[in-house]
Formats: sequence, structure tokens, C-alpha cells
Amino acid sequence: MRHTGERPYACDQCDYATSQSSQLSKHRRRHTGEAPFMCDQCDYRASQPGALTAHKRRHTGERPYACDQCHYAATTLGNLKVHKMMRHTGERPYACDECDYRAAQAKQLRAHMMRHTGERPYACHLCDYTAAQSGQLKRHSKMRHTWERPYACHLCDYTAAQSGQLKRHIGAAQEAQQGTRPHLCDYKAAQAKQLRAHMMRHTGERPDPSLYYTHDWQEVLRSLYNNFVIQSFGYFVWKVSTRNCNVSLYPVTEKE
Repeated sequence: MRHTGERPYACDQCDYATSQSSQLSKHRRRHTGEAPFMCDQCDYRASQPGALTAHKRRHTGERPYACDQCHYAATTLGNLKVHKMMRHTGERPYACDECDYRAAQAKQLRAHMMRHTGERPYACHLCDYTAAQSGQLKRHSKMRHTWERPYACHLCDYTAAQSGQLKRHIGAAQEAQQGTRPHLCDYKAAQAKQLRAHMMRHTGERPDPSLYYTHDWQEVLRSLYNNFVIQSFGYFVWKVSTRNCNVSLYPVTEKE
């Protein structure tokens, strides 16, 4: 079947089809949420052993697949192939039949098509959130329910729920050191703790729910501020003035 291209085993929940029944069984775990393979360093779980192997490289920093055209290195061969197609060859063989979007991978096109159909097949079992992609659901669970933060900064004690957050944090820290980091908005606060609370709108940070019961919001906000803002923005200084922000209007409910 590999030579003929025949794919008799089809998923009954999406358009995935394969030549092997075992591959279909693995694929179905994406819909059921079954993840029997556990990481021994964090609470990550995978539906396939290969995904767990790739995940563990995030802890070790191992990136064995190097691009021969630039300094990029990947944790999986598939990621390297996608990198080359998107960055070097420009190859995007999968075309959307409803718009001019083209993808380097079939799964990217499937995810894109859900924008047209409105389909969101991945549902959170803890709330009413639904996602178009399994990765979106995983990110949601990490940030809203598990509070897992497996990505650690090597420059400070900052940790992130997503690798992209860590990259932005490190990049912001480097820009601050070079003096090139711009102000985020025109918001000004009458009190430092108001600014710390406001900064969470830019960073996306939310305190662990267990901290809600400390009855010491000043300490909670100070912890968040010190953990992210100082490390990332360095010289960002609060000022005594109006509390309007050009990104959003931040309501201050605390007594001054």
C-alpha cells in the first residue's frame, strides 16, 4: 500500500486516512485525549512514544537535527523538514480550495480549513473551551487548569507555560540590556502595585489560584512583577499620573 498510495483505514471524526490500522489507532488518540506515555520530569503526557521522546528533548536541550543551510536545529526530523520548506525552499504543496492559503504540511491545511468550517473538535473536559487544534487545547489546559510551567529561563528564575513565552521573555531581557526595548503602552499608575497588576495584561501572567487565598494581593503582584517584568524590561519605571492605557482601559478598584 505504500507504493500504491492506498489508504483504506479512515478516521470517522476527520479526513485522516492511513495504510496501517496501527497508525489509525494512534491517530484516534488525538480525538479521545488518551495519552498513556508519561514524562518522568513533568506532568506531560503523550499519545505516542515518539512524541514523548521529542518532548524530553525540551528538558535536555537536545536538538539532533541540524539544518545545513542555517543555524537552526530541531528536536524532530519532521520539524526540520517543515523548517526547510518554510524558510528555504518556500515549498507549500497543500493548497486551500477556499482561499489562497498554502501549507507545508497536510495537518497545517486541516487546521486552517477549520477556520472556514468553524469546526472545533477538541474540547476541554474541565470547562466549555473548544479548540481547532490539539496543541491549542494543550496550551489552554496548561495555562488555565494545570499551571504547568516546564520552560525555565537560564538567566533568571522565570518559568513559562509555553516555549514561545520563554523566547519572548529572553528576547525582551536581551533588548532591555541593549537599551532597545520600547515602552509597551502609555499607561501610568499612581501606585507601583497598580502598575504591577496592569503589566499582567501585557505578559499574560495570572497568579496561581492557590495564591488567591493568601489575602495579600500586594505580595502576589510583587511576586509576578519581580518574576517577569524586572527580568524582561529592566528599566520600566512606574510614574505618578493618570491611569489610562492606550492598549486598554485598566479599571483600578483598589483604594488609594
